[in-house]
Amino acid sequence: MLFSAKSSAFARVTLFMSVGVLFFFRWSQVGSVDYVNPVTTSDWLAVVSFSAALFSVAVALPVYAALTEGKSTYRISLVPAMGLTVASAANLIEDGLGWSGAFWPYVLSSIVYVPGLIALTIVLARKKRGLGRISAVVPAGTLLGLVFFESWGGPILLVSWFAAALLALFMRNALVNNY
Repeated sequence: MLFSAKSSAFARVTLFMSVGVLFFFRWSQVGSVDYVNPVTTSDWLAVVSFSAALFSVAVALPVYAALTEGKSTYRISLVPAMGLTVASAANLIEDGLGWSGAFWPYVLSSIVYVPGLIALTIVLARKKRGLGRISAVVPAGTLLGLVFFESWGGPILLVSWFAAALLALFMRNALVNNY
Protein backbone atom coordinates (compact mmCIF):
# COMPACT_ATOMS: atom_id res chain seq x y z
CA MET A 1 0.00 0.00 0.00
CA LEU A 2 1.62 3.20 -1.20
CA PHE A 3 -0.38 5.77 0.81
CA SER A 4 -2.30 5.21 3.98
CA ALA A 5 -5.35 7.26 4.97
CA LYS A 6 -3.25 9.06 7.56
CA SER A 7 -0.54 10.03 5.07
CA SER A 8 -3.05 11.36 2.55
CA ALA A 9 -4.74 13.39 5.31
CA PHE A 10 -1.33 14.72 6.28
CA ALA A 11 -0.61 15.61 2.63
CA ARG A 12 -3.91 17.53 2.36
CA VAL A 13 -3.29 19.43 5.57
CA THR A 14 0.27 20.24 4.46
CA LEU A 15 -0.98 21.44 1.07
CA PHE A 16 -3.68 23.65 2.59
CA MET A 17 -1.32 25.18 5.13
CA SER A 18 1.32 25.75 2.44
CA VAL A 19 -1.15 27.78 0.39
CA GLY A 20 -1.79 30.12 3.30
CA VAL A 21 1.90 30.44 4.17
CA LEU A 22 2.89 31.15 0.55
CA PHE A 23 0.36 33.95 0.23
CA PHE A 24 1.23 35.40 3.61
CA PHE A 25 4.93 35.34 2.73
CA ARG A 26 4.26 37.12 -0.57
CA TRP A 27 1.90 39.61 1.05
CA SER A 28 4.54 40.54 3.62
CA GLN A 29 6.75 41.80 0.74
CA VAL A 30 4.11 44.09 -0.78
CA GLY A 31 5.67 47.49 -0.15
CA SER A 32 9.32 46.55 -0.51
CA VAL A 33 9.67 45.07 -4.00
CA ASP A 34 9.35 46.06 -7.64
CA TYR A 35 7.61 43.05 -9.12
CA VAL A 36 6.72 44.80 -12.37
CA ASN A 37 10.38 45.27 -13.35
CA PRO A 38 12.25 42.73 -11.22
CA VAL A 39 15.93 43.49 -10.80
CA THR A 40 17.01 42.38 -7.35
CA THR A 41 16.70 38.93 -5.85
CA SER A 42 13.81 40.03 -3.65
CA ASP A 43 11.98 41.40 -6.71
CA TRP A 44 12.32 38.04 -8.46
CA LEU A 45 11.30 36.23 -5.29
CA ALA A 46 8.12 38.33 -5.20
CA VAL A 47 7.21 37.39 -8.78
CA VAL A 48 7.96 33.70 -8.35
CA SER A 49 6.30 33.44 -4.94
CA PHE A 50 3.07 35.08 -6.17
CA SER A 51 2.95 32.79 -9.20
CA ALA A 52 3.65 29.78 -6.97
CA ALA A 53 0.94 30.87 -4.54
CA LEU A 54 -1.61 31.23 -7.35
CA PHE A 55 -0.69 27.79 -8.66
CA SER A 56 -0.89 26.28 -5.17
CA VAL A 57 -4.50 27.46 -4.90
CA ALA A 58 -5.19 25.95 -8.31
CA VAL A 59 -3.97 22.61 -6.98
CA ALA A 60 -5.57 22.91 -3.53
CA LEU A 61 -9.10 23.93 -4.57
CA PRO A 62 -10.00 20.63 -6.27
CA VAL A 63 -8.40 18.69 -3.41
CA TYR A 64 -10.52 20.68 -0.94
CA ALA A 65 -13.67 20.24 -3.04
CA ALA A 66 -13.03 16.50 -3.28
CA LEU A 67 -13.31 16.31 0.51
CA THR A 68 -16.98 17.17 0.21
CA GLU A 69 -17.52 14.11 -1.98
CA GLY A 70 -19.87 16.02 -4.20
CA LYS A 71 -19.22 15.54 -7.91
CA SER A 72 -20.74 18.90 -8.80
CA THR A 73 -18.63 20.65 -6.19
CA TYR A 74 -15.47 19.05 -7.53
CA ARG A 75 -16.36 19.94 -11.11
CA ILE A 76 -17.11 23.54 -10.19
CA SER A 77 -13.75 23.78 -8.39
CA LEU A 78 -11.99 22.96 -11.66
CA VAL A 79 -13.17 26.27 -13.17
CA PRO A 80 -11.33 28.58 -10.74
CA ALA A 81 -8.44 26.10 -10.68
CA MET A 82 -8.06 26.48 -14.44
CA GLY A 83 -8.26 30.27 -14.20
CA LEU A 84 -5.71 30.38 -11.40
CA THR A 85 -3.32 28.15 -13.36
CA VAL A 86 -3.46 30.55 -16.31
CA ALA A 87 -3.09 33.53 -13.94
CA SER A 88 -0.01 31.93 -12.40
CA ALA A 89 1.66 31.37 -15.75
CA ALA A 90 0.64 34.79 -17.08
CA ASN A 91 2.00 36.52 -13.98
CA LEU A 92 5.31 34.73 -14.32
CA ILE A 93 5.55 35.60 -18.02
CA GLU A 94 4.36 39.19 -17.69
CA ASP A 95 6.20 40.31 -14.55
CA GLY A 96 9.04 37.80 -14.57
CA LEU A 97 9.98 37.84 -18.22
CA GLY A 98 8.70 41.33 -18.95
CA TRP A 99 6.38 40.35 -21.79
CA SER A 100 3.44 42.76 -21.56
CA GLY A 101 1.34 40.62 -23.89
CA ALA A 102 0.65 38.27 -20.97
CA PHE A 103 -1.40 41.00 -19.28
CA TRP A 104 -4.56 40.08 -21.18
CA PRO A 105 -4.43 36.35 -20.38
CA TYR A 106 -4.04 37.37 -16.73
CA VAL A 107 -7.12 39.61 -16.95
CA LEU A 108 -9.12 36.94 -18.78
CA SER A 109 -8.11 34.35 -16.20
CA SER A 110 -9.55 36.55 -13.47
CA ILE A 111 -12.80 36.61 -15.43
CA VAL A 112 -12.74 32.82 -15.05
CA TYR A 113 -11.57 32.32 -11.48
CA VAL A 114 -13.60 35.07 -9.76
CA PRO A 115 -17.02 33.75 -10.87
CA GLY A 116 -15.73 30.21 -10.31
CA LEU A 117 -14.90 30.97 -6.68
CA ILE A 118 -18.27 32.69 -6.23
CA ALA A 119 -20.06 29.63 -7.68
CA LEU A 120 -18.07 27.25 -5.47
CA THR A 121 -18.91 29.33 -2.39
CA ILE A 122 -22.61 29.36 -3.24
CA VAL A 123 -22.74 25.63 -3.95
CA LEU A 124 -21.00 24.76 -0.69
CA ALA A 125 -23.17 27.15 1.32
CA ARG A 126 -26.47 26.03 -0.21
CA LYS A 127 -26.00 22.30 -0.61
CA LYS A 128 -24.35 21.49 2.69
CA ARG A 129 -26.31 21.06 5.89
CA GLY A 130 -25.41 22.02 9.43
CA LEU A 131 -21.72 22.51 10.11
CA GLY A 132 -20.90 21.50 6.53
CA ARG A 133 -21.89 25.00 5.41
CA ILE A 134 -18.79 26.36 7.07
CA SER A 135 -16.83 24.78 4.22
CA ALA A 136 -17.92 27.74 2.06
CA VAL A 137 -15.59 29.95 4.10
CA VAL A 138 -12.52 28.69 2.24
CA PRO A 139 -13.47 29.67 -1.33
CA ALA A 140 -15.08 32.90 -0.04
CA GLY A 141 -11.93 33.77 1.90
CA THR A 142 -9.79 32.89 -1.10
CA LEU A 143 -11.80 35.26 -3.28
CA LEU A 144 -11.63 38.08 -0.73
CA GLY A 145 -7.92 37.52 -0.20
CA LEU A 146 -7.17 37.67 -3.91
CA VAL A 147 -9.35 40.72 -4.53
CA PHE A 148 -7.93 42.65 -1.57
CA PHE A 149 -4.43 41.19 -1.77
CA GLU A 150 -2.51 44.45 -1.46
CA SER A 151 -4.25 45.49 1.75
CA TRP A 152 -5.22 42.41 3.81
CA GLY A 153 -5.02 39.54 1.34
CA GLY A 154 -2.14 37.70 2.99
CA PRO A 155 -3.76 37.38 6.42
CA ILE A 156 -7.16 36.55 4.88
CA LEU A 157 -5.67 33.79 2.75
CA LEU A 158 -3.59 32.47 5.64
CA VAL A 159 -6.66 32.18 7.87
CA SER A 160 -8.81 30.74 5.06
CA TRP A 161 -6.40 27.97 4.16
CA PHE A 162 -5.53 27.17 7.77
CA ALA A 163 -9.31 26.83 8.21
CA ALA A 164 -9.28 24.39 5.28
CA ALA A 165 -6.58 22.38 7.04
CA LEU A 166 -8.61 22.32 10.26
CA LEU A 167 -11.76 21.34 8.41
CA ALA A 168 -9.88 18.54 6.67
CA LEU A 169 -8.59 17.28 10.01
CA PHE A 170 -11.43 17.72 12.45
CA MET A 171 -14.65 18.18 10.54
CA ARG A 172 -14.50 15.36 8.01
CA ASN A 173 -18.04 14.27 8.90
CA ALA A 174 -19.35 17.81 8.50
CA LEU A 175 -17.71 18.12 5.08
CA VAL A 176 -18.97 14.77 3.87
CA ASN A 177 -22.73 15.15 3.95
CA ASN A 178 -24.89 13.54 1.35
CA TYR A 179 -26.57 16.04 -0.92
